Amino acid sequence: AKRMDSVPPTVIGYGITSDPVRDVSYDDLFAAAQLSVKEPWRAINVDQGSVDVQECTGYVQRKMTLRASGERVTERVIINEEMGEIRYNKCDSYGTPGDV
Repeated sequence: AKRMDSVPPTVIGYGITSDPVRDVSYDDLFAAAQLSVKEPWRAINVDQGSVDVQECTGYVQRKMTLRASGERVTERVIINEEMGEIRYNKCDSYGTPGDV
């Protein structure tokens, strides 16, 4: 009951975690993460030939086919260097981002 009396958070994080990354600078790590946005086959199992990446104002839109299921996925990816975060938002078949 006490927890319900508190103010709910305005941001809820859902991300990928790993063991600590060592012997690499923050800039190099973030550059590698940005590269994986534009070249997703470096991080996930997608058909490299199916990848289409477009630089848009304020976000990157990428389309790709997942090898495991054959699903064609469209994502809107927002890269915020100042905050050190990359946000992925899956889009519907019309390219409209999901309600996050």
